[in-house]
Amino acid sequence: GHGLWQITSSDNVGMGFAHAIGKQHTLNEVYNVVAEKTRTWDQVTQEIDAALGAPPPKIVHLPTDLLVSIDPARYGIQPALISYHGVYSNATLHRDILEFREVTPFAAAVRTTIQWMESQAPLKRAEDDPFESRLIETYEAFAKQARTTLVPKAG
Repeated sequence: GHGLWQITSSDNVGMGFAHAIGKQHTLNEVYNVVAEKTRTWDQVTQEIDAALGAPPPKIVHLPTDLLVSIDPARYGIQPALISYHGVYSNATLHRDILEFREVTPFAAAVRTTIQWMESQAPLKRAEDDPFESRLIETYEAFAKQARTTLVPKAG
């Protein structure tokens, strides 16, 4: 949850490409079209919930390797996404493509993405899949037991 990431809308990436097309000075250049704002994964989660009008999430940090060992199909992509920071410079983009601006705010992109996902198939409700709630309960019970049995008593 503390890893840094830059998430932007595909609309913004498309605008970066559109403004680069046909310009001689952009040929053979490589551009990072990333959000100006760097967020932690915790902030991404909080902003997604806020964009959807959901209550603030309960964030519980579990070790990635534990998640993958419990359910590789569900969590197998996690190490690639969250084990390293995803922060990139877009200085070359701003140097060469002066017209570029982020046109779609993160919250709007979240709402558009959810609308598209819902148009493809009904989304699963968290209440209909108790797996992660059980996982958190088990992890919290383990952590409590570890604190009470493994920490030396004072005195």
